This record gives sequence, C-alpha cells and structure tokens, in this order.
Amino acid sequence: MTNGMSFRTYDRVYTPSDSYVLMNVPTDIPLEDGQSAIEGVIRPFMKVHAYLKELNISVPEVFNVCELNGKVLLQDLGQDTFYDMFSARDIDLNLYEEAVNDLVKLYKAKPLADIPEVDEGLMHLRGQYFLDDYLPAITGQESTAEQYQELDAILSEIYNVVSNVKWGTVLWDFHSPNLMPLNNKPVVLDFQDAKFGPLSYDLASLLYDARFPFPKEVRNSLFNHFVKCAEIKDVQAFKDSFEMAGLLRNIGILGRFARSFYRDGKVEFIPKISVIWPYVDEALENPYAAKLKAFIYKNMPENRLLSA
Repeated sequence: MTNGMSFRTYDRVYTPSDSYVLMNVPTDIPLEDGQSAIEGVIRPFMKVHAYLKELNISVPEVFNVCELNGKVLLQDLGQDTFYDMFSARDIDLNLYEEAVNDLVKLYKAKPLADIPEVDEGLMHLRGQYFLDDYLPAITGQESTAEQYQELDAILSEIYNVVSNVKWGTVLWDFHSPNLMPLNNKPVVLDFQDAKFGPLSYDLASLLYDARFPFPKEVRNSLFNHFVKCAEIKDVQAFKDSFEMAGLLRNIGILGRFARSFYRDGKVEFIPKISVIWPYVDEALENPYAAKLKAFIYKNMPENRLLSA
C-alpha cells in the first residue's frame, strides 16, 4: 500500500480473525521543518483524529500507537478510495455530498487550537514549486530571479483573495485519494497536516481534483450545496476565494508532479498533468487571476504538457 508522494507507508497486517492497516512513519528522517516524525506526524494525527471524532466526521479507528517506532495501527477500510472508485466511472453524488457536509461541519465548528496557521509564505510555496520544477521542465531553462520576483508579487494579490473568507480548521489534503466509503459515508484518512486557514481551501481541494477530471456541473452543484448549508453570506467573495485557492493549489501540484517524475521517476503523475491544466485555464478567467494568466502566457510555450 502506498500514499502517493508521501514518505509514509502503509502495510496490511492480518490476525486469524481480522485485518488492520499499519501506518509507518520513518523516525530517522527529519521533516522539512526540522521536526521529528513523532512531533510532525503522529501527534498531530492523533490530535486532529480526536477533533474530527468530536465533530462526528468519520475517521479510521485507532487501535494502537507506538510513537517510538513511528507506528499507528488503524482500522482496515478495504482497498478503494474515492479516487479508485470514481476516476473511471461516474461520481456518486450522494457520497460527495456527504464529504461536503463534513466540510460544512468544519466551517461551523470552533477551530482546533494550537495548529499551524496558513500564511502568505506557505501559499507562495505553490508558485515556488511551479518555478522550481514545472517551468524548467517545459522550457529547458532554469527560472530566473526576475520570474520568481514577478510571480511572488502576483501570488500576494491572489493570496489576499483566498484569505478574504472565514478561517477555521483546514485539513489541507481533503481530496479523493484520502477519502474512503464506509456505510455510505466518507471516512477521512489523511489529516495530520491540518492548519488554521481559509475555509474555501478544502472545498477547492475536493472539487478541483488533481487526479481525475472532476465534472464542472457536479462541481458547481456541490459548491452550491456547500454555500447553502454553510449559510455563506457573501457568495461571490467565497466563490472567488474558492477558485483562487484551487488555482494556487493546482499550480503547486504541477510543480510537485514534475519533480516526482524527474527526480523520483514516478511516471504515473505525468497523465494527471493533463487533468490539471483545464482547471488552471478555467480559473485564469477569473479577473483576480489576470496577472497570473499574463505571466503564464508570457513565459510558457503553447504546449504546456509534460510527456514521459
């Protein structure tokens, strides 16, 4: 069992009567922020796990935790994530509505205390990933200091749009590979990176799915469902934030996918690039993205797709 681009691994373990999933977190590899796996993964996982259970958001049952060895023994929910189920067939609207309902619970809930806060620098990393890895892969040239400076200024303006909504607990990777069905409800798998941030972000992660083409009409329907259930007052401001959050997320994912291919040889990410660009092009039509659209058209060739 794998976890995409994560360094965590998962094993299915068996007893005579049952099966479980063992999450393995390397304890000898420091995280990017210098924290240990215990501090940066296992303890946050357990903290957010308890918070989500309080909100009646389904999470895998935890049977045992060994911080010293970086192990968490979890409920076995089977093989199929939302991605496995819906990347090749029609989306189950009821299941996705339930996932959106979970985000409504987070929107209305008191935020989880003492978690990292989304800031402009974190969002700027999305642009850095794009310039570090994707643009050079397309043009054959390293990105220049001027390009970094120009994109930084553009993303500052977009970040202001994203942040202009209610803030609360954002799970950060709320999308199809991290959701599994159980009793016609979604179970959230991956949430240890939860942050205090704009509450449009998780909805954008879910509905601008970078792994398979998410139908626009379904996205619009689910967006409207969220807006109604969350009782959003300024719908246009939330819609702009939602679209720009999806845009920032997806240009960052383009960079990460390119990096995973060129550095790690993970060819499975290349076809997904053709999924992301239509989302990006759609979002670039938002007036708040006009400068980013000009930047992309100025610095990239007409064919912006990578090939293996």
